[in-house]
Amino acid sequence: MMENNSKFDKWNDLKQIVHNKKREVHFRQGEIYFINIGQNIGYEMYGKQEQFLRPVIIFRKINKYTFLAIPLTSKIKNDKFHQVINFKERTNSAILTQIRTFDSKRLLYKIGKIDAETLNILEKRIVDFYRLTPQGGGYTSQLNEKQRINTDILSQTNNKVNSVFIIAEAGVNHNGSIKLAKKLIDVACEAGADAVKFQTFKTENLVSKNAQKAHYQKENMQDSDDSQFNMLKKLELDIDTHHELIHYCNNKNIMFLSTPFDLDSIELLDSLGLEIFKIPSGEITNLPYLRNIGKLNKKVVLSTGMANMSEIQDAFNVLLKAGTIKENITILHANTMYPTPMQDVNLRAMLTIGKTFDVAFGYSDHTLGIEVDIAAVAMGASCIEKHFTLDKDMEGPDHKASLEPDELKAMVKGIRNIELALGSSIKQPSPSETPNIQIARKSIVANQNITKGSLFTEDTLSVKRPANGISPMRWDEIIGTIASKDYDEDELI
Repeated sequence: MMENNSKFDKWNDLKQIVHNKKREVHFRQGEIYFINIGQNIGYEMYGKQEQFLRPVIIFRKINKYTFLAIPLTSKIKNDKFHQVINFKERTNSAILTQIRTFDSKRLLYKIGKIDAETLNILEKRIVDFYRLTPQGGGYTSQLNEKQRINTDILSQTNNKVNSVFIIAEAGVNHNGSIKLAKKLIDVACEAGADAVKFQTFKTENLVSKNAQKAHYQKENMQDSDDSQFNMLKKLELDIDTHHELIHYCNNKNIMFLSTPFDLDSIELLDSLGLEIFKIPSGEITNLPYLRNIGKLNKKVVLSTGMANMSEIQDAFNVLLKAGTIKENITILHANTMYPTPMQDVNLRAMLTIGKTFDVAFGYSDHTLGIEVDIAAVAMGASCIEKHFTLDKDMEGPDHKASLEPDELKAMVKGIRNIELALGSSIKQPSPSETPNIQIARKSIVANQNITKGSLFTEDTLSVKRPANGISPMRWDEIIGTIASKDYDEDELI
C-alpha cells in the first residue's frame, strides 16, 4: 500500500497539474495517471490538502474516451479490482491528467502493491468491458455486477487478481437445510472461492419414481430406501430459498451459482438474473435442455463427464446454433464417478478439449484430495469446480467425495500459488533474485599482483565473485591487453 507521496511527485506538483484541468489527455497503455476524485470519497490522500487523487495504470482503450484501468490504491469501492475510467470533453468532467511516464513494472513493485510477475499476468488476462454503468453523472464508472461476471470466467473477488475461476460446489450438501446452505456459503467465502454453486431441480421433472440411486449413492447413504426420487425430493430448494441464498451471497461478496437440471429450473434461474449457467455432465445429451440454455446467450460452463469428443461436439453445436456465442463457453473436463479413481482422471484430455474447440477450458473434479485440481491449473485450466462439505461423515449422497473446509481452503491457496508461480512466458531476472546477481555471478580479477604495463594472461587473471566488475563473458577480449595500472591479488580488473 502507498503510505505517502514520496513514491510519486511532490503534492504541490500533483495539485498544480490537477488544477490545470487540461481538456485533451493523450492516454497510452501502461502509463500511470492520477484521477481527481473530489474531496470526500478518496481512498488514498497525498499531502494535507483537500484534494483526493487515485493513481491508476491504463491497460486498454475501450473507445475514444473510455479506458480500462487498474487502481493502484489498496482500498477500492465495492471491492472491484478493475476500474473503468470515462473521460469526456464537457464542463465539470472528471479530469484524468497525465503525471509522467513511469517504468510501471518497477514502480508497482517498488510501492509493494503489484510485483512485476503479477503485472505480467495482468497484461495477459485483462479483458474488454463494453458497457458502462455511470456513477456520479456518468463521468467515472464502476463495473456493475453483470460486467464483473462477463470476463471470460475471470474474477476479481475480494480485490484479488484471480485468473482461475474457482467454483466451490455445495451441490446438495446442504441436506435440504437453509441453515447448512448458509454455512456452506460462509466456508466458500473464507476459503477464497470465486463462486459457490448449488443445484436447482424439481424432482418430478428430473427423475422417474422408479429410478434407483447410483451405486456410490447407495454406498454413501447406507439406508434401506434405494429410491433416487425420494432422496432428491428431500434436497430441493424452493424459490424463496433461492432468493434468500442469493441475498446472502451478495452480502458475502461471493457469486451465487446453481446448476439447473430441468427446463423449469432453467427458467427459474434466468428469472433470478444468473449470468453463468452450468450444464452438468448428465445433461450433455439432452437436446431440449441444451437448446433452452443456448438461447439465453449467457455465459455457459459445460461439464463433459461420461462424454466422448463427438458428444461434446454435438452439445457445443447446439449451444452455438441456439444463440450462445463461442466466447461465452467454457468446457470442463470431468469424470462422473464419486470419487474418481486417479487412473481414470485422464487430465490430458482437458488440453485436447481446449485445442479442439478453441475455447476456455477447465476441470470439474471428483477425486479425493486437491492435487489434481492444482495440476489442472498448472496445465492451463481457467476454471476449477470442486465439491465441498461441512463434514464428510454427514448423511447424504455427495459428502464423502467432497472436501472439508480446511481442504477447500488449501486447494484455493494452492491454486493461487500456482497462478503466481506460472508467471509469464518472459524469461528475465525476477525482482526477488535481482539483488543476488552481483553476489552469485563473478568478475574478472587479478590472480596475483600485476604491475602496470604487464600483459594480461590466463595465468595472471582469474574469475571470482562478486559480479561488480568486468563480466567473464569478456574474457577473450581482456586476455592479451596491457594493464593500465598496478593490481593487487583479487582486485577487480
